Amino acid sequence: MLLSVTTTNFFPLADIYTGASVSALAVVAGRDFALDTTNRVMTLHFEAVAGRDYSIAVDGFAGQAGPFNLALKFPPPPPNDNFANREPLAGALLVVKSSNLYATKEAGEPDKHAGVASSRSIWFSWTAPVSGPVLVTLAGRGTEFIPWSAAYTGNALTNLAMASGTTVRFDTNTLTTKLTFNAIALTTYALAIDGFASPTGPINLTLATVNAPPAIQSLVVPVILGGGMKLTLSGTSGQKFALQASTNLVDWAEISSGLFATNKAEVTDTNSSRFPYRFYRPWPLP
Repeated sequence: MLLSVTTTNFFPLADIYTGASVSALAVVAGRDFALDTTNRVMTLHFEAVAGRDYSIAVDGFAGQAGPFNLALKFPPPPPNDNFANREPLAGALLVVKSSNLYATKEAGEPDKHAGVASSRSIWFSWTAPVSGPVLVTLAGRGTEFIPWSAAYTGNALTNLAMASGTTVRFDTNTLTTKLTFNAIALTTYALAIDGFASPTGPINLTLATVNAPPAIQSLVVPVILGGGMKLTLSGTSGQKFALQASTNLVDWAEISSGLFATNKAEVTDTNSSRFPYRFYRPWPLP
């Protein structure tokens, strides 16, 4: 639920409680609130339970008083609430701020994500730029709100399969949730982010691959006319790669492929002299 209190001549304060008497009042767990001092609006988010009675207290900062407008409504769910609307992620290292506030469990969703009952999930999609282990770190609100997650392959709720090597644990030292799985280059994964035991709240997501995706480390222009452009690529030993070339950054053609025997590989484009200029990009192979 979203509760807002708006005034014109004082700074409002508000909170939400359960309890049948003043002596038995208990603040609703997991609520979030914010005060807009410019517009004199206080907003408070909380998870309402059907059939439960709540008490709303409205006060003024430092004893201030005056008329106010109170509004209570059900906000819409997050845009990536459903699997079909997964938020795309990209890269070997990324950070995303999100929230599962007002998220729902949709029909057909797995009953559990990595062993924990699903209830308030949001969804992301990520295509692996390199093969190897992946670490997803989720920070919520300490022990008050613990995000939980699982990684899947599959393009629909009906054919989801847990990603290879998936493990999830809560790190009591950093108060973060750690999701790890083994990725295959160019495979798209669905990440479900939920709350442990149903709570909701802010989520800071960090995704990092252990292996570095292939990259161009250096170019050597041929000294002899008609010679080939020599490229040195960097990557992870054992990773397959392809090198693609283009003259317009739109149409790409594979000119070489191979395997990193170490963390470097050398490729010569024997056709480079046929073009006034050429663009290159390395590409991981599964």
